[in-house]
Amino acid sequence: MTGDDQQTSQMSPLERDRDLSKVIIELGSGGLDTWRVAGMLPVESLTELGAESEPSAPGLVNVTITKEKELWRVQGNLEIAVTLVCSRCLVKYTNTLMVAVDRFFSIGHDPAEDFGQSEMDTDVVYLECGKFSPLRFAEEEFILVLPMIPLCADACVGLCQNCGADKNSTGCSCPAEKIDNPFAILGNMKLS
Repeated sequence: MTGDDQQTSQMSPLERDRDLSKVIIELGSGGLDTWRVAGMLPVESLTELGAESEPSAPGLVNVTITKEKELWRVQGNLEIAVTLVCSRCLVKYTNTLMVAVDRFFSIGHDPAEDFGQSEMDTDVVYLECGKFSPLRFAEEEFILVLPMIPLCADACVGLCQNCGADKNSTGCSCPAEKIDNPFAILGNMKLS
C-alpha cells in the first residue's frame, strides 16, 4: 500500500460514516478556494457501475479540491470493493479498487461543443453550472479502473470447452483437443 492508498484507509470513523451521495459542491459560489471531501458512498447509490460489477461495500472518497487560477484541481483517493465475474471460469470474486485521482475541472461551457466535437481533447472536465458531485465523480473514476477482462487469478485456467468443468478445481476426462496449426510446416524448413 502506498502513501496515497493509506490516505483513504486512514479516514476517521466519523468521516467513513459521512454519506456523500447527495452532496453537491458549488465550486463557483465565491466562497472557499479549498474543499476537503471525505466520506462514503452507500452501495445503493452506486448505480452506474454496471451489470458486470456490483459494489460489495460502500465506496470511500477522500479528496481535496483546490482552486488553481481558473481551474479546480481534485486530488486524493477513492476506494471500493466490487464483485466481478471471472471471464475464464465464471466464478464471482471480490476485488478492491484503489484509485489515486488528480483531475482538473473548469466552470462553464466546453469550447469543443462550439466546433461540433463531443468534448475537447484535454485533461480538463467542464462543469456547466459549477456543481461538483462526489458521487458522479467517484463512479466515473471507478468505471475507468474496472478490469476489461476480469480474472479471479492470473493463473485461472477457466472452464473445459467440451464439458464445462471448472479446470481450477476439478479435472475432466475430455481428451485433449489437438489444434491444427497452419504454421507447423515451417518447423520442417531448413535454413541455410
